[in-house]
Amino acid sequence: MFSIPELLSVGGLAIPLRTLILLLIGLALLFPVKWLCNKVSFPYLEWRDVWTNAIIGYLIVWKFSFVLVEPLILFQNPSAILYATGGTIGMVLGVLTALGMLLYSLKKRNLPIARFFDVFTVWLTATLTLYWVVQRTYGLPTQMPWGIPLDEVIIINPSAENIVNYHPIFLYQFLLGTAILLYLLSLKDRFGSGVGTIHSLFLLGIGLLAISTAIYQPTSALLGLSSTQWIYLIISLLGLIGSILYNPKNLTN
Repeated sequence: MFSIPELLSVGGLAIPLRTLILLLIGLALLFPVKWLCNKVSFPYLEWRDVWTNAIIGYLIVWKFSFVLVEPLILFQNPSAILYATGGTIGMVLGVLTALGMLLYSLKKRNLPIARFFDVFTVWLTATLTLYWVVQRTYGLPTQMPWGIPLDEVIIINPSAENIVNYHPIFLYQFLLGTAILLYLLSLKDRFGSGVGTIHSLFLLGIGLLAISTAIYQPTSALLGLSSTQWIYLIISLLGLIGSILYNPKNLTN
């Protein structure tokens, strides 16, 4: 399937291109977030500092957690430090580390947790939505009328017969992200109470889980779900449990 290459080689240095693009989009979207922080009376510089520290923590853990998975790789191939990552395990550990750093920083600075996460959810959803469009990921072959042929096929032989169409995963993801953003913007007075973050977790998790059914999944699965699908399921369950236990008084400080 067509997608952005994993690595960008600059001299002898291998740069994770997808991560770089994601970071650039996130940085560009900090400007509208500043306006949003002012609107909900949250100090933007504080928000940015807490966010930055958490992202750095995530990247460090995600990048170097491969040592926990394959500790011998540094001795067998020291150059692996330039391109190896912790994969799914590293991603989970990175998210947990970032979340812990966020909560600690917010408590230490006496900042409203719910308001921070509602603003953060808007920023993260917008970042992912634009990234998904840029990445242009395709899924399994489909006969649905909205199926799209791969870009390479159109360029090489646009008049070819029986061109196979594929699920436009990036469009599904864009629609999902846009729907969540519209929901967040519709909260109005309830924005900043934490309800947006909780409901967005459920919508994002269940939406990505549904979309993943149109993407090839590894044969090694637990109870019929791949590791990625399990992550989506857990995200949706966290949102569902949060909705049941939701109490804005517990999140305001």
